[in-house]
Amino acid sequence: MPTGFLLAAAQARQSNLAKLEKFLSTEPARKVLKTAKLDSALVTHAISALSDEELSRLAIQSERIQHDVVAGDGGKQQLVKYLIIGAATTVLIWVIVTHRAT
Repeated sequence: MPTGFLLAAAQARQSNLAKLEKFLSTEPARKVLKTAKLDSALVTHAISALSDEELSRLAIQSERIQHDVVAGDGGKQQLVKYLIIGAATTVLIWVIVTHRAT
């Protein structure tokens, strides 16, 4: 693979990780994780184990949620719903990836 492609892929991955870390560090996200009894360190670890494609999809989803909330299209109830679904999906993916590796 050309070096430029590898560099772009690495930069995209880092950008997506940063977007998700920013999203999960918001107060509403922390509250939802706590309510769902999900360890934020476990979720962060799960996110880092995702493939580039899965990571990209989750980053896009987090941006849509943030945009909807800023635009007033979702409200707090919708944000909570999205956060729980996203966090639970992430943890499930991590569990699947972990079990496949063992």
